[in-house]
Amino acid sequence: MSKKGVKIKIDEYLGPLGKIKGFEFTTGKVQYSDETEFEPLGPTPRPTIPTLRNWFFKLMDRYKPFYMPICDIVNGFS
Repeated sequence: MSKKGVKIKIDEYLGPLGKIKGFEFTTGKVQYSDETEFEPLGPTPRPTIPTLRNWFFKLMDRYKPFYMPICDIVNGFS
């Protein structure tokens, strides 16, 4: 699918973004397609809370949490 080109021209602008004179922006044809062509949806595109809970527990079994005081993190960078 494609769309026709766009042309934007601003002769003079004075506002919060600053002062602009003689600005022109032009594009040719813009082509795009559906996102489904690039990557198909997985088996659970919108997982439910119970599914996420099981996934979280699998992560916690695989990677044990490491707790460290925030003062050690802050002092380490100074």
